[in-house]
Amino acid sequence: HKDTDFKSLDFLIDHYTHYYLWNKPIISPTKDYANSKNFTSKDLISMANKLFTQSNMVLCYDGSKQMNKDIQHIVAQIDL
Repeated sequence: HKDTDFKSLDFLIDHYTHYYLWNKPIISPTKDYANSKNFTSKDLISMANKLFTQSNMVLCYDGSKQMNKDIQHIVAQIDL
C-alpha cells in the first residue's frame, strides 16, 4: 500500500496476487518495471523461440481472410 508509483489499486492487487499465487518472492511494481524495461525485441524473440515450439502452440484466427499461407510461413520459422 506504500507503493506510490502505481495509483491503480486493481493493478497493484493483480501484481501482488501473481507473486503470491506462484510462490515467488514479492517485489514492488517499480522494481519489476526496472528489471524489464531494458528488454529489446531481440531478447523477446529469443525468449519466444525458447518457449514456443510447433508442438505446444496453437494458432487461431476467425477465418474472415484466407491466411493459410501466412500461417504456414509463421510455423515454418518456429524451431529454427
